[in-house]
Amino acid sequence: MSRVKSLVLQQGEDLRAVATRELGDATRWAEIARLNNLRLPFIVNSWRPADRLPHTLIWGDPLLVPWPSNAALPPTIVSTHGSDLLLSHGQLQATDTGDLALVRGADNLIQALSHRIKTLLGELVYHPRYGCNVTLAIGLPTAPFSSLMASAWVNEALRAEPRVFQIHYVKADVAGDTIKVAAKITLVGDNSSTDLNLVLNP
Repeated sequence: MSRVKSLVLQQGEDLRAVATRELGDATRWAEIARLNNLRLPFIVNSWRPADRLPHTLIWGDPLLVPWPSNAALPPTIVSTHGSDLLLSHGQLQATDTGDLALVRGADNLIQALSHRIKTLLGELVYHPRYGCNVTLAIGLPTAPFSSLMASAWVNEALRAEPRVFQIHYVKADVAGDTIKVAAKITLVGDNSSTDLNLVLNP
């Protein structure tokens, strides 16, 4: 069993705050919940023992966290590129058992890059640097300049993604209200290149 350490849960803390402080990654709150056999709502905002619910903690309780030196597993293509809900044409997908479908590893990163490229730069108020200006080329006259600008915008968006190790080429062809994007990239932690192909239209 991996080593763990015990700490005291402070007032106002939640599992994400503890994961950030102790493990350097807020997304690892689930490891702490599993280690302590916690269930929703995980932490009851109270000092009073009478307020504690089954499988929850209150402020002042001891909390086990993984020892930082062995908390993280060696990186894999899935852990490096993460997992997310699978979307098709903006719609959530379900598995045969009725659960929400997930996309993992390199496929998750390709989906994330597709979202980044399809989102106009500055469209998300709280993430003003997220997105790509390529959709501004939709409707421009078909000309080498339009395609050149579109390619440059896609290249810029790909460079903004830290999980992209190398961009081999980017080509964006503007034809009226349609932009065809083709790119070849190498992902961090991957030895082979990956193709990215998108068709953008209103």
